[in-house]
Amino acid sequence: MAYLLKKEDFPLFVKLLMKSYDVIAPIKKKGLYVYSEIKSHKEIKLDKNTYYPPKKFFLPKKEELFDYKKKKNLLGTKKDVIDPIYQNRKKIILGMRMCDVSAVNKMDNFYLSDIEDPYYKDRRENTFILAMKCNTEENDNCFCSSFEHKDTGYDLFFEKTDEGFIVDVSTAKGKDLIDKKIFKASVREVNKDLPVCNKKLETKDVAKDSTNWEKYAQKCLSCSACNIVCPTCGCFDIKDYPNLDLKSGKRFRIWDYCQSADYTRVAGNHIFRQGRVERFKHRLLCKFKYFKENFNEATCTGCGRCITVCPTDICDIPEVINDINK
Repeated sequence: MAYLLKKEDFPLFVKLLMKSYDVIAPIKKKGLYVYSEIKSHKEIKLDKNTYYPPKKFFLPKKEELFDYKKKKNLLGTKKDVIDPIYQNRKKIILGMRMCDVSAVNKMDNFYLSDIEDPYYKDRRENTFILAMKCNTEENDNCFCSSFEHKDTGYDLFFEKTDEGFIVDVSTAKGKDLIDKKIFKASVREVNKDLPVCNKKLETKDVAKDSTNWEKYAQKCLSCSACNIVCPTCGCFDIKDYPNLDLKSGKRFRIWDYCQSADYTRVAGNHIFRQGRVERFKHRLLCKFKYFKENFNEATCTGCGRCITVCPTDICDIPEVINDINK
């Protein structure tokens, strides 16, 4: 069943959400659209997709996993004690486009498959996703229509109209957010069709031994901007910070980037992917080959953010892959 949320009732809806949840939505900050916790509905900008994806709300850039210490028990024997740190505050992410919803679904495959990541799971289960249909004017670099995005992963879906929003309920969690005083039954159904993008990915297979890799990789600065803005780049490093007593300390998880030479640095100062060609190649093979071999789908969602941020214009994935496969 679809509902109509009138334009004039949207501020009240947001105000009601903020009473019980941390509400995160796109805002404009220093000229960029970014996801941030809001204090008022007036901050919300829903007319275009964000520069950065919402992945930090599921996988923070730096998060404390636990602290550890030695502690005496009743018998006076010392033992190691580990106290996990969970962030279980309930939050709502409003205005997430389907390319980012799809990215969360793919992250679920990785972090909630055979061995569940308890920290990711905690954040995922305590987050409501209110998705929104995008339009063709939002991003010239988008190529999301090259993919089949599953109609799942969100709790409510919003389609903007002249009157306000047509809203579709997807989960029981989403239904709990429907206040019948401001949401009215709609005779019109939500249209979830993706816009037709200007860019198109002709194939999702990548030729591993193509001679064209060098042409793009030689321009790469290894700046890792593509990793940072990608909604599915979820690699991380683990760092321990011991206290001066050497008996206690903290362990953190920190984002790591495959385009950095340090990513494959091991003991003895050996780097497995020393060259830029190897690193540049690895990123696309990870997206379109390695992940697909394990989860039967590519991790790219066609959001186009890597194209937008790349300072040397070598991250146009449709162009690169189409050329590499020639």
